[in-house]
Amino acid sequence: MLRKAPAALLLMAALLPACGTATPQEPRLVEIDTAFQLPVGGSAQLRGSDLRVGFDAVVRDSRCPKGVQCVWAGEAVVRVWLQRASASRQSLEMRLPVDGEASAQGQPLRLIRLEPLPVGGKTIATADYVLTLLIQASNLSTKEDLADK
Repeated sequence: MLRKAPAALLLMAALLPACGTATPQEPRLVEIDTAFQLPVGGSAQLRGSDLRVGFDAVVRDSRCPKGVQCVWAGEAVVRVWLQRASASRQSLEMRLPVDGEASAQGQPLRLIRLEPLPVGGKTIATADYVLTLLIQASNLSTKEDLADK
């Protein structure tokens, strides 16, 4: 039995680095003027463009929970980022429903909704949040446009 213990320890030591190491997800391809959803930590690339957008975090969620009567509807504050090609990411904090639209890197971005809605007495896990976004057609540089410049 003692001879098997070192082998088991070696196996555990070899597997331990894999635990808790998340592999970055590839950005999903999305279309202009078409709503898409991103989980926290997710990103998307606009088809035919060098523009990428990502959903970093829910900074604050004070929306009125379902089944509760509130004096104020509340708001959700989310942090998103936009990036063109290898340029630096530009982070934005946007509020729903107040800042439904913003512009970063010259590109209009529209926040449509944040799900799930809060439920009285329940905490929403970070991993459960999904943000619905829309990249609007304006000042869009496609790979073909960049090749012509």
